[in-house]
Amino acid sequence: MTVLNGRRIVKNTALLYFRMLLVMGVGFFTTRIVLRILGAADYGIYNIAAGVVAMISFISSAETSTTQRFLTFELGKGNDEQLRKVFSVATVVHVAIALLLILVAETLGLWFVNKHLVIPPDRLVAANWAYQSAVAIVTLSVLRSPYEATIIAHERMGVYAHVGVLEAMLKLGTAYALSFFGIDKLKIYAVMMALIVAAASFVFFVYCRKHFEESRGAFRWEKELFRSILGFSGWNLFGAFAYVSQQQGTNILLNLFFGPVVNAARAIAMQVFSAINSFVYNFYMAVRPQVVKSFSSGDIAGMLKLVFSSSRYCYYMMLTLSMPVLLATEYVLTLWLKAPPEHTLSFTRLVIVNALIDTLSIPLVTTAQATGRIKVYQAVVGGMLILNLPISFFFLKMGAPPETVYCVSIVLSLICLGLRVLMLKRMVSLPVEAFFKKVLFVIGYVTFLSFLIPGIARHFLSMRSFFDLAVIILLSLVSCTTVVYFTGMNAEERDLVWGLVETKLLKRVRSSSGGA
Repeated sequence: MTVLNGRRIVKNTALLYFRMLLVMGVGFFTTRIVLRILGAADYGIYNIAAGVVAMISFISSAETSTTQRFLTFELGKGNDEQLRKVFSVATVVHVAIALLLILVAETLGLWFVNKHLVIPPDRLVAANWAYQSAVAIVTLSVLRSPYEATIIAHERMGVYAHVGVLEAMLKLGTAYALSFFGIDKLKIYAVMMALIVAAASFVFFVYCRKHFEESRGAFRWEKELFRSILGFSGWNLFGAFAYVSQQQGTNILLNLFFGPVVNAARAIAMQVFSAINSFVYNFYMAVRPQVVKSFSSGDIAGMLKLVFSSSRYCYYMMLTLSMPVLLATEYVLTLWLKAPPEHTLSFTRLVIVNALIDTLSIPLVTTAQATGRIKVYQAVVGGMLILNLPISFFFLKMGAPPETVYCVSIVLSLICLGLRVLMLKRMVSLPVEAFFKKVLFVIGYVTFLSFLIPGIARHFLSMRSFFDLAVIILLSLVSCTTVVYFTGMNAEERDLVWGLVETKLLKRVRSSSGGA
């Protein structure tokens, strides 16, 4: 990774963190307000209705990642003409996907919501409002995907950050405004969420048309390029279906077996996960284009080095942020929501453990997609992920508690991590032994040492006051950063950290002294 690329990653990560911190803070306040105003049942109904649409929209997820890959690949090669062709074909494909999604959602999806979901009869009409709003949100998200992918491929993370903040602030305003409406608040909330996504999508569209030439050309049909994109996205589609079945499929299972209140508990747990995962996701969103561009330029050694280091750092970030939540989950949830729904505590802890495992796979997934040869990869890994749904159904049918779905997911995530490493050995000659030694062994040792002092302190604290929480947060932060620096980094990485610190200190000294 060159110095230029390293600086770009740092700059883009900082912008994305700015977005994430504001979005996360506003999101927590929004959830608290919406849960209080709507109640656990209506909040659960909204999330399960959106979950059904998400289950249908796996086609969009696959095509979005495909578009990002092809755009970034052509940017890495510097082929402007091919870049215009990719955007044009991708846009046509996304329009077709949006139409197909509407067709499926308004037939099969609508039938499932009204005939099979566990929804109180007096809330069925409101649930349909929530469902139709979710259809509108996903359709708009599909149509804006090529434009969003273009912004990410060009690494214009400032724009992405500002639009995210705009969405979060509008959602917060909507949450506060709900208390002023006398009519059904679930209906109002659902419609407003759709309007907010429409406003953000319009901003993406206008910005791309103004700043990126490839988004301004007339749409044209490129048969060979379409075949190439379709061949890649076909197997990517299978992987997306596997992931969605793991996430939203289990959400539907929880509704069928336990009702909407458990869906509310899951939604809250997933928001905690999303808040913590945002740090990792935003860091890796800045790294991802560099991985793809390294592969497209033939720098495989540089790409693998970046994959190894980013795998560890993604995990370190997730560990540092999740440790205080894991050690003080009950107090954090009570402080946030006062009276969280049943199962929220256990769901939150299990989701975080699952996320720690999946974090290691993020760079591996990007590497596989960068190659464009994903047929066998998706068949093996996606096939394993799909097992989450039937296995969970079997255990729930046998009378197992709702937490079982997350236990199944954790086991399968561990298996999939191993499969990804083995598959990449064949695809890009990833050294398996080195990955286990330099990544998995190191992060396991770091995790054990990092938990020692905060874990002992938690044993002696009552966790009934904000002071206790502050102690856990401080000890977790100090423990993780210290252990990561001395144990989780190699000598080269420690020198880089000191170099950055010395550079910052030198700039401050010069600034304060007025020197040149």
